[in-house]
Amino acid sequence: MNSIAKHHITWKRYADEIGFVPITKRMLGKIFKYLDEESIEKIAKDLGGTVPKELLFLSYEKMNFENMMQILEINALRFGIVKHNEKDGKHSLNIHHGISKDFSHFLACAHQSLADDLSLKLTITNSDKNMMCFEIEEPK
Repeated sequence: MNSIAKHHITWKRYADEIGFVPITKRMLGKIFKYLDEESIEKIAKDLGGTVPKELLFLSYEKMNFENMMQILEINALRFGIVKHNEKDGKHSLNIHHGISKDFSHFLACAHQSLADDLSLKLTITNSDKNMMCFEIEEPK
C-alpha cells in the first residue's frame, strides 16, 4: 500500500504537468529499434536527469541523495518491475522493463548522465534486452 500511495503522490500527481504521454512498451521497442547507438546516447545525455530532477523538486522540499534514490525508483516503476535495495549507503536498482537491449542502453546512459551531473558513483551491473541493473552511491 505504501508503494502505491508513494507512486500516486509523486508520479501520477505530476505526470500531466511535466508533460508525460502514455506509450506502450511495444511502441518504445519499435522506436529504439530504429535509433543508432550515438542517437540513443545523445538523447539519454540530454534528458537523463530531467524527469528525476523535476519529480524530486515537485515531491520533496530539498534535493538530497536519499530523496533522489526514492525518485529514481518511482520513475523506473513506469517501465516495469523494480527491485531496490540499500546497504551501507550503496543503492542497487534492478529495472525489469522487457522492452529491448537498446532501451536498456538508453536507461544506462540516462542514469549515468544524472550520476555525472550530481557527482555520484554509478556502476552498471547488467544491461540486456529485458533489464538494466546498476549500483549508485554518494561519494564519501
